[in-house]
Amino acid sequence: METIPQTSADTLRAVNNNKSDKPLLVIKVIFALGILSVILSLFFFHQSSVLSSWNKTNGTITSDQIASYQKQETQKTSTKTDTHLFVTHVYYYVNASYSYTVLDKGYTSDVIFNPDYSSTSYDDIHSIVENLSPGTFVTVHYNPANPSDSYLFVLPATVEYAFLLFGIVFILVGIIIFFARRRSSS
Repeated sequence: METIPQTSADTLRAVNNNKSDKPLLVIKVIFALGILSVILSLFFFHQSSVLSSWNKTNGTITSDQIASYQKQETQKTSTKTDTHLFVTHVYYYVNASYSYTVLDKGYTSDVIFNPDYSSTSYDDIHSIVENLSPGTFVTVHYNPANPSDSYLFVLPATVEYAFLLFGIVFILVGIIIFFARRRSSS
């Protein structure tokens, strides 16, 4: 059963109670995003540690080239007219393959980086390909449980640290806002 406010003070209190739910929801969302970011960073750190524990063997580059793909992105050019510009970027990546042997069984793979890596700079990718010419000996990291899973290089853990940093900041902001709001309502 809904109670009907008797005075204007009761009406004002009812309106203020409804308004106070919105900041609490924002605090919960910020805190949840922080928790989610920390969990994702821990997952990424775990994946990196699993990859770094893979066995190593010698391999040989069998082919190398630079490949590319195009990606169209939208950029807002004006906030007044809500105008958008479509920009096409060209991304370059290493398209190479290598062969290696594990327990007298031969394998081939084309996974160079884990995770995948591409760049808008042709020169960045060209400098990598220069070191991967056919016949070059390389260290291959392979999964001992499934030797056909392999890679040559692991990229630095910048994504993991970014998610961890954002997560910690969001959690702290959520806690600070919660206690500041609590202190101001007392």
